[in-house]
Amino acid sequence: MRNFTASFIFLFVLLLVPPEARAVVDPLAVPNNRFGIHIFDESDIPLAAELVNSSGGQWGYVTLVVREDERDHARWQRAFDEMRRQRLIPIVRIATGMNEAGWRTPSKAEATNWAAFLDGLNWPTKNRYVILFNEPNHASEWGGSIAPHEYADVVREYANKLREGSDDFFVLPAGLDLAAPNGETTMDAADYFQKMYEYDNQIFTLFDGWTSHSYPNPGFSGRSSATGRTSIRGYQWERDFLSQFGLPTNTPIFITETGWVGENLSENYRDAYDNAWSDTHIVAVTPFILNYQTSPFNQFSWINPVSGEPNEHFYTAQSFLKIEGKPVQIERFTISETFPTTLIFNSTYDALIKLKNTGQSIWTDEYKLHIVSDIPSLNTQVGLTTAAPGQEIELSLPIGTFGVYGNKEVIFSLNKNGQVVSMQSVVVEIVPPPSLVFTVRRWFKQPDEVDGTTITLTATDANSVFFRGIDIREGVGRIGELHNVVPGKTYTVTLSSQDYYEKQQVVNLQKKETRIDFGRLVPKFNYIEVFFHPMSTLFRFLPSRL
Repeated sequence: MRNFTASFIFLFVLLLVPPEARAVVDPLAVPNNRFGIHIFDESDIPLAAELVNSSGGQWGYVTLVVREDERDHARWQRAFDEMRRQRLIPIVRIATGMNEAGWRTPSKAEATNWAAFLDGLNWPTKNRYVILFNEPNHASEWGGSIAPHEYADVVREYANKLREGSDDFFVLPAGLDLAAPNGETTMDAADYFQKMYEYDNQIFTLFDGWTSHSYPNPGFSGRSSATGRTSIRGYQWERDFLSQFGLPTNTPIFITETGWVGENLSENYRDAYDNAWSDTHIVAVTPFILNYQTSPFNQFSWINPVSGEPNEHFYTAQSFLKIEGKPVQIERFTISETFPTTLIFNSTYDALIKLKNTGQSIWTDEYKLHIVSDIPSLNTQVGLTTAAPGQEIELSLPIGTFGVYGNKEVIFSLNKNGQVVSMQSVVVEIVPPPSLVFTVRRWFKQPDEVDGTTITLTATDANSVFFRGIDIREGVGRIGELHNVVPGKTYTVTLSSQDYYEKQQVVNLQKKETRIDFGRLVPKFNYIEVFFHPMSTLFRFLPSRL
C-alpha cells in the first residue's frame, strides 16, 4: 500500500493530461481567428498584430517568406518569439534565391537542411505551417522553366524530410497563379495540376491543407461578388477541380495571397470577409501585402508609400469583429536538479525548485503549479510568475518529513485555468539521519580536550545547519544524527573553535556516514597578550596533563 495515494492521483491526473501526440491538429477544431496579413519584413510584426488581432481578435495569421540565404536561427527565433508575444500564428513560405532567370529551382538535397533549420525553431503553436515555394506555374518562379513533374517530385521530398523531423509540420503546397494562361513563361493552373497528377497520382493527398492565391482578376480589380477561378472565390474552383485527383473536399483552405488595387478597397474587403471568405473550411486569409514601399508591389501595400500611414482599408479591416483564436500549443516544463530526491527523516527544509518552460506558451497568471505527494507538507498550489519558453522561475517550497519514511512520489502538474496541461513526477527517498565523523589535530594540547567546537554545514544554495559543543575524543569528533541536510548535496563544512582559526572542507554529503579530516588547527595568538604575558599565552596552548 506504500505510496498508494500519490500513485493513484498520478494515474488519475495522467488520464486528464492531453497526450503530447506529435501530429498536426485540425486548426478549425478550436476557436480560430481567420484574419491575417502577408508581411515582407519581421519588423512589421507588431503592426500586423494591430490589424489582425483587433476588435476582439487574438492569434491571427501572418504569412512571411524565408529564403535559403536567410536561414539564421537567432533571427527567426526572435521573430517567432515576437509573434508568440503578439499572439500571431506564422505561415512560413520557404524560397530559394534569385538568379538571372528569377527564383532558382529548389534542390532536393536542400530538403534536409530546411527540415533541420525549421525543426530547430520553437514555433508559437503546435502546428508548424510551411508552404513549399511559390507559383511554380510561372517559369520565373522555377529556375526559368515550367516543370510540374519536378515540382511534384521536389515537394514530396521536402514533405517527407519535414515530417521526419516532426509530425507537427503542417505541409502546404505553393499557391498557383490561377489567372496565368498557357504560354512560354506560364502554364494554365488546370493543366499544371493535371500534369502533377499524371506524374504522381497521390500528390494531392500529400498536403495537410490547401494554399490558394485567390486574387480578384482581371487586373486585381475584379468585383468582390464575382465567382469562378479568377475571382476571390478561386479557392472554390481549386477545391472542386482537384477533388477528382484525390484532394478531400473538406481540406483546410489558406488564402495566403489576395487583394485589390485601385478604389473601393474598404467596401471590397468588407464584402469579401462577410461573404466570399466566410466559408467554414477557410483557416486564414492573409492579403498581400501589409507594408511594401517600392515597385512593383507598392500598389498592394496597406501602408501608404507616400505618407507612411495606414490606408483607409487598414482601419476598416481593424474594425471587423474577430474572435479570440485558441490554437493548440505544446505545454511542457522541466524540474531542475536542485529539487532534492533524498531527504532526512524528521527534518525541515526550504527547498529551492527551478521550473523551466520548455513548451510554446508564455506562462501568465493563468498558470499554477499543483503538487501532490505522500509527503503531506508538499501538498500545495503555487502561482507562477511570467515565463516565456526557455526561461526559468525559482520557487521556494517548505518541506517537513516528520513521521515519513521510504520512497514517496511527488507529482508536479502544470495547470492552466484549472485544467492540467502537463505533468511530471519525481520519487523522493526519506532516509534515517546520517552521521558525520571528523578528525582534527591540535598544537600541543591533548586530542580529547574540548574548546567549544562548532561544526557548520553550508550548502551551495547558502542554507546552513549548525552543530555546537561537540565532544572530541582522541582527536575524533562525531555528530551521530544529521537533520535538515540533503544527502548527495555539496556542503562546505566549517570547524570553529574558540582558540583556533576556522578550518573548512568541501564534501559531498553521504547517505549514511561522511568522514572529514580537518588536519592540524592553527592557534589564535593575541599579539598584545603574547608581548605582555608570554608565559600565560604559552600555557593556554600546552596540554593540561603534563
